[in-house]
Amino acid sequence: MLSEREQEALHEIQRGLIDDDPEFERSFRALDAAGPAPRTGHRSLGAAIITIAALLAFLLLLTGEPSGALAFGVIAGAVWVAQRFPATPARREHPE
Repeated sequence: MLSEREQEALHEIQRGLIDDDPEFERSFRALDAAGPAPRTGHRSLGAAIITIAALLAFLLLLTGEPSGALAFGVIAGAVWVAQRFPATPARREHPE
């Protein structure tokens, strides 16, 4: 928490910045109006899952387990498709 003196100093700095460059303030307002940035954590998790599944598929293929390799290959492919083409709302069909 800032003291009154610190708050007043902060307001003076803000007023000075706004007076010097009004576009600077508008850029912050535009960011506030846009809302929070989208989360990207699921992409790194998806990349990790794809990497591990592909590695396991390769190792199972080397050990002579083609069905296990295929299963992990399908998992890696499904996660890749889910990341590449995110779910969209179903389209309504308009009566003609």
